[in-house]
Amino acid sequence: DFAQSYDLGPLYHSGPTGPGETVGIVTLAGLDPATPEYFWTNVLHIMTKPKRITSYNVDNGPGAPSEAAGSGESDLDVEQAGALAPQANVVIYAAPDTEGGYADAFFAAASQNLADTVSSSWGESETMLLSSAADDGVSPTYAQALDEAFLELAAQGQSTFIAAGDNGAYEAAADLGTANLSVGSPADSPLVTSVVPPTLVT
Repeated sequence: DFAQSYDLGPLYHSGPTGPGETVGIVTLAGLDPATPEYFWTNVLHIMTKPKRITSYNVDNGPGAPSEAAGSGESDLDVEQAGALAPQANVVIYAAPDTEGGYADAFFAAASQNLADTVSSSWGESETMLLSSAADDGVSPTYAQALDEAFLELAAQGQSTFIAAGDNGAYEAAADLGTANLSVGSPADSPLVTSVVPPTLVT
């Protein structure tokens, strides 16, 4: 369905399936590599490169896989990326679900310089980020730190893709329940490609 929505048919017909490429996934919840491998083999019935997943725990990692912590999101990210590029390597940067952990995961991806593309589906609304800075002491330079990592990735030729969220210009509805205009962060960074679900494209 994803390949059809984004018209990837012509790309597949020309041959590219990801050999020699590495897809990087930044996530904030634990992942069992056996889960996406089972999905590719037993649900999609596609041939993938064997032993293609490498995981790195950043800042001691997010802990064991847990649905409550959001491991379903980690599974989905790896399953989708790995299915669309079945012959590519997949490297996972798993960090604690904190602002510092998230930034450090991108810095790890930049420092290693292994992945040709780096993507993440995690984020929060700009309103939530401002609220956290005021209430929880989150550093006001957090967005600047992320941009520094994104700039390093871009300078090395690593493309970065961040999910914009499911609520378009009203992303605060998801994390704060408010109706003010607010897009997702860090998808709002000018140094990344912000990716929206096909259902939001008109």
